[in-house]
Amino acid sequence: LRFYCSSVLLWLSLLVSSTSILYPRVLIITFIIITFHIPSRPPWHPSRKHTISYKHLSPSHSPPISISPPYLQDIPASTVPTSTPVTTMDIDTELHAMLSSSLLRERITALRRLLTLLAQGKDLSLHFPAVVKNVASTSIQARRCVYIYLLRYAQKEPDLALLSINAVQRALSHKNPILRALALRVIASIRVPAIAPIVLLAISKSISDSSPIVRAAAARAIPRCHSLDPSHLAALTDLLIPLLADHAHSVVAPAVGSLAAIAPHRWDLCHQHYRRWCGLLVDMSDWDQLVMLDFLLLYARNHFPSPIDAPLTMDLDLLFRSSLSLVESNNSAVLMAVVKIYKHLAPPEDLYKIAPSLVRLLRESPEIQYVALVNISAIAASTPEIFYPHLSKFFVWPLDPAYIQELKLDILAILVTDQNVDTILTELQYYSKSSSTDFSGLAVKAIGRCALSVPSISQTCLFKLVKNISLDTSCILISESMQVIRRIIQLDPENHRTLLKRLGRALPRVKPDIARVNIIWMMGEYISLVPEIARDLLRLCARSFPQETRLVKLQILLFASKLYCLHPDQDPLSRFDVSSDIRDRARFYKALVSSPSLLSKEVFFTNKPVSPFTFVCGGEYTIGSMSLCLKREVVGYTRLPDWAGETLSAKLRDEVAAVEDKMNVSPGVSRLVKSVRTGMQSLDDFYATSEGGSEGEEGESEEEEGESEEEEEEEDGEEGEDEEEDEEEDEEEEVEIAERAPILKHK
Repeated sequence: LRFYCSSVLLWLSLLVSSTSILYPRVLIITFIIITFHIPSRPPWHPSRKHTISYKHLSPSHSPPISISPPYLQDIPASTVPTSTPVTTMDIDTELHAMLSSSLLRERITALRRLLTLLAQGKDLSLHFPAVVKNVASTSIQARRCVYIYLLRYAQKEPDLALLSINAVQRALSHKNPILRALALRVIASIRVPAIAPIVLLAISKSISDSSPIVRAAAARAIPRCHSLDPSHLAALTDLLIPLLADHAHSVVAPAVGSLAAIAPHRWDLCHQHYRRWCGLLVDMSDWDQLVMLDFLLLYARNHFPSPIDAPLTMDLDLLFRSSLSLVESNNSAVLMAVVKIYKHLAPPEDLYKIAPSLVRLLRESPEIQYVALVNISAIAASTPEIFYPHLSKFFVWPLDPAYIQELKLDILAILVTDQNVDTILTELQYYSKSSSTDFSGLAVKAIGRCALSVPSISQTCLFKLVKNISLDTSCILISESMQVIRRIIQLDPENHRTLLKRLGRALPRVKPDIARVNIIWMMGEYISLVPEIARDLLRLCARSFPQETRLVKLQILLFASKLYCLHPDQDPLSRFDVSSDIRDRARFYKALVSSPSLLSKEVFFTNKPVSPFTFVCGGEYTIGSMSLCLKREVVGYTRLPDWAGETLSAKLRDEVAAVEDKMNVSPGVSRLVKSVRTGMQSLDDFYATSEGGSEGEEGESEEEEGESEEEEEEEDGEEGEDEEEDEEEDEEEEVEIAERAPILKHK
């Protein structure tokens, strides 16, 4: 009402605005009054919710009470309808009824609901017989839904899936290429070894299809057929030959992946296509690029010499130039594949080309950042100079997860040099003051690594670390600082006499066990540098010996044994200790020092190597592999082969013309494919042939070869039938499947 009134008044004001000045103003005022006076809904309207406000009451009163509208106040509460929860059983019953409906629209709706539930991870195997009955539907949408469902459950219910194989075989000749490709995928997904010849027949028919979608599906079905029956390896390899030479880039990558799966050492099939494949990399999809880059990496390692030991070949440089154009890909996996190509094939001076794109991954999610940082750390261990311009990208952000922080600190410690040490050390000192004890401990470790890498800053690092010990900081920070101090002192103990005395005097105030163990170890190791405080320190340790932990007690015993070698007048400390390990170690030291000799002094006072810092990632695993991220070899990991000792002639890689759409099957296809093509057109024919056809195989081989051409002509005639006859056959097949499905399910 408000809308109509305002519209009428507005139009009237526009009409008379040219003749009068006062009248439009009156109309506008009237329009405003009507607009704000007319309520949007009357108070008694059902959509208005009547509530009582309790804002003026105290919190002890009950919450607001919802009052029903006047026309519902006299109705008993038991008669008001309430919503009941929908159970899974109700959904299954409704879907089963819709799948068995005579209306095509309801069946399509049910199939779409099934796919929605399938995407949510629901188990819908209960509806398998009802779905299979729709495999011969005249609707393309229904068939696509059925094929997608069969792809998921064909392995779980292979017997029921066999009911639809005749209709699926007929779909291989459908005019829609997507349906033909889906039908081939369904046939290859049925894990019944007995139908391997049928799968081989379907593949041999599809490799000459005019659509690249169907040819790509045929290439992907080859490994599945090989897993059903490995004896068909020769025939499947022959079927791959025209697919490898296909002009469509969407077919080449699946064919290469199938070749790597069933015949990884057939490099002779790849030489003449190598240069064309490098040119097709840019046009491929992201996941096809991954397959091709991994395969080309193996090909290059097997057929090219190392560019470090020999001049760079033209074909290897072609691979570098073709893959470098993919570094701007939005897919991080493609970028890591390019990094793998350059790291394991290119000379070290060319690695700078991939550094900016690799650092760009640090803007992605934390998971992708972790993978990128692990690979950056592995690359920086051998060639750190390529990441010097990107040093600020590895600074830690406050919102970074703990695993990202640890990796960034490792990389900063790897990249430290005399030129950037001030920047990195300032950043690490700021991190060591963090409120997170774990993060501050990692920062202290990184400071120690910088001190070991750049000896000129060792004194500055020691001053900062000793300050952490003197302050009342956390136990983790004190322990980590003490371990780093010990490593630095081991490098040059002669120049740290004053620091050793300072640490010895600070021992009574140090509480963490790890820090106390390190101080006592240094006092015993360099006892000749601080002889004036050694006895007093041992006296203090002996006084607190019963209250010390096991690690500290063992270190005190070692310290006392070293001191006894120089001054054999000490009393036993641990003869009556409750720990058997302490008593055994005391007896061992007593036997060792009971007769002092040069041998005992050599045992105690030999030079100890500086224990190296362990980095988060390491090892000799391939860049971009899961084993590198997990730091252990996982299932499926294959090491890169060594560089080729002998190189092949470049003439073998001369390009050949790509195969056109209409392709013929290679004449090298085995006789098994020919027999399948001529003798098995349906599942019933297959079983009939397998039962009684073995007796007359030898005598009827010539007749079969003579009749093959006639049967092929009949097949061509069947493919050219009218659509009405196809629909009638589909309806008959649907009725037949509907009759057979309950019987097989009952069995």
